Amino acid sequence: QLECKITQLGKEYVGLKNVTISGKTCQAWSSQYPHKHTLSDNKVLRKSRNYCRNPDGEPGGPWCYTTNRNIRWEYCGIPSCPLTDDKCYEEGTFYLGKINVTETGYTCRRWDSEDSDVYQVFGQLENYCRSPDGAPFPWCLSTAPGKRWEKCRIPICGSKTTTTIPTTISVKSNQLFSNDSESPISAENYRKSIKKNTLTVEIITVVTLGCVLVLLIGIVYIILMLRQNRLQYLVQTVPSQKARHSVNNAYDIGFSDEQPIVNSHF
Repeated sequence: QLECKITQLGKEYVGLKNVTISGKTCQAWSSQYPHKHTLSDNKVLRKSRNYCRNPDGEPGGPWCYTTNRNIRWEYCGIPSCPLTDDKCYEEGTFYLGKINVTETGYTCRRWDSEDSDVYQVFGQLENYCRSPDGAPFPWCLSTAPGKRWEKCRIPICGSKTTTTIPTTISVKSNQLFSNDSESPISAENYRKSIKKNTLTVEIITVVTLGCVLVLLIGIVYIILMLRQNRLQYLVQTVPSQKARHSVNNAYDIGFSDEQPIVNSHF
């Protein structure tokens, strides 16, 4: 864990310091005593126990509510991370070196070269490669034509090759985009997007199978109805046994039960 802040605001700080700059113990974020607040609903903060954080972007960096009833909150005095001469980076950690060249050989732009508030707070980083958004690789704003950002030409320590994370997926303010001009996606958001896409495919597959099943049932029903109508037609068109033999039935030509055939003149 880095016990220093990479950016001026230090919103990325996830260290373990839980004492204010004046030495007061921090109040747990999930607690409402001795100071009531509205941040206890923040799931990330609830897991942060009473460690110093900067959830609302206070200009002085990470802070916390104190356990002193008379002092509501204080800054924690988290120092800025010093520059190093590192030529590589360890996976899963922040790069703190001075390399400022993209993987395609272009010089990085200053972080505060854009008007966006997202990057203005990184001004003290000059144009050094970093991953202030939690991306699993160092990157920077690029001077390459048609590209807003690029991965940096920094190998993973112990490896001779640079990182190979996809650059066609990006994130800005924790939102996923498919635009190569935005900032890179973090590892967690990348996994979430893959899981979401997989779920969408599964839903489409189930709906398609359901439609096919309904169609098959409809076809079978139509076939059965046609066969039933055909049988009724045949029954109606075949002459009855009585009709075929009516000429041999004496009662059909005028005789009744009271007038037997034996007494007739035939």
